[in-house]
Amino acid sequence: MSSLLIAAAFAFGLLMGPPRPAVGQDAAAVNRAIERGIELLAGQQGADNRLGAEALVGLTLLKFGSNPDHPRIQAAVEAVRADLPADDAPDGTFSEVYSPALATIFLIELDPVRHREAIDPLWRYLLRVQKPHGAWGYPDRKTGDTSMTQYGVLAMWEAWRAGLDVPPDRVNAVLGWLLKTQDPSGGFGYQGRPSPAWQPIQQSEVRHSLTAAALGSIYMCADMLGVDPQADNAAGEGLPGVVRRVEQEKPPGQPAAPGAPKPLKIAVPTSVLRTVQQRGNAWMKENWSANPDQWTFYYLYALERYMTFRERAEGENHGLNWYPEGAENLLRKQEGDGGWRGQAGTTADTAFALLFLMRAMKDTVEEAAGLGEGLMVGGRGLPKATDAVEVRRGQVVARSLDAPAEQLLAILDDPDDPRYDQALRQLREMPSETARRLFQDKEEAIRRRLAEANPERRLAAVAALSARENLDAAPWLIAALTDEDRRVSLAARDGLRRLARRPEGFGLNADATAAEKILAADRWKKWYRAIRPGAAFLDR
Repeated sequence: MSSLLIAAAFAFGLLMGPPRPAVGQDAAAVNRAIERGIELLAGQQGADNRLGAEALVGLTLLKFGSNPDHPRIQAAVEAVRADLPADDAPDGTFSEVYSPALATIFLIELDPVRHREAIDPLWRYLLRVQKPHGAWGYPDRKTGDTSMTQYGVLAMWEAWRAGLDVPPDRVNAVLGWLLKTQDPSGGFGYQGRPSPAWQPIQQSEVRHSLTAAALGSIYMCADMLGVDPQADNAAGEGLPGVVRRVEQEKPPGQPAAPGAPKPLKIAVPTSVLRTVQQRGNAWMKENWSANPDQWTFYYLYALERYMTFRERAEGENHGLNWYPEGAENLLRKQEGDGGWRGQAGTTADTAFALLFLMRAMKDTVEEAAGLGEGLMVGGRGLPKATDAVEVRRGQVVARSLDAPAEQLLAILDDPDDPRYDQALRQLREMPSETARRLFQDKEEAIRRRLAEANPERRLAAVAALSARENLDAAPWLIAALTDEDRRVSLAARDGLRRLARRPEGFGLNADATAAEKILAADRWKKWYRAIRPGAAFLDR
């Protein structure tokens, strides 16, 4: 295989096993496709007045990193606020569930505190129209609709992570309905027909989009109910006795900051849950397609959610080259104006395609898990002094050292010092003004450290540059994003998020490939040039 094909394959995500030439494009092509699609959505005022479409556009622009004050995002906010349901509104206020669910998701992603007064009536409405069997569907039908239910569950998961009241019985009810509406083949149909027991029964219209929708919803419910491996770890199982849990309290009446909310209590058999997941995963592998005949772009967004939660729970050894093949399909189908056209309409289908390409759900999950904030600063496992750690938001972290400035600098000069992780944490938590005074005469020395062979010294340099919160440090941090050491690149990512006051940043997960790091760096460069046109950047 040529080096170009290898690079192209890795540009779309880490492939399992030897890379294969599933994709003939590179990361720059994906980036261009995203930018063209965003440009189309940003310029589409009133092209699709459906509330769900407006919310999708706002969500997509947010995930791209657009300023929350962007006119199209604010137009989406106004559209949602103009259509809020009253508490005494009839259940058929919305003819479908997509609109109130997507509006809820959009506002929570935008700001769950600032928009709480608009989120609450939407969330109460969604709870009110959840059917007795647990699913969501059309107001005039008793049956549950798998397609609508996936957005009800996604809104539920977003509400849960934002600290809203999510009754455990409602989560268990929808999970139970999903587990009972699986076809014997392992797939899922349209209007679910629940089994009287836990055995699968024949469903109608079984297809890719509905199977991805149902499986993604099942994994999300499992996440809320604490049966996901990471959720089990977050609950404290298997942690050494010296690790202390730190509980985060929220002010009365306020949603919790996005993080790791406490799992709810599961009331369905976990053995059935695992069996349904395994059966569904087998169906997806056997019937795999990145380009099904129906609802292709809608399906790809559902697929990205499903695979994000599945990989989070089980790892990536599933044998599906789903992202490279999906991206290749989207690049091939993008039209001249930058959009995608399918059965959902240009606006919605373009948003679905972009959310897939940007790995939108993965970005949300990593933010919810507190990656970059909850992980130990050095990312090196437990520090040498294990009495100097605690658990925050479900992650083991080093306690702050609280040492004098001179001592802190001496410790950071010696990566073998047992207090090194604690010193790094102190540096990260240091007020920016304190950091400026501490490093005011050492800027050049700090930057030189970024070129040193020892990754611990590069990590300390990134921490020092981040703590100062000075825009002049941005080009150096952007360069550090592509560092071969995972800890250094993630620390640079977190420093840029702090510097830019953008907690969502521009992606970059813990297992990012070299090509993904370059893609993230390109996005940060674009952000910086918008602030400082003509800025120069460093090559690494």
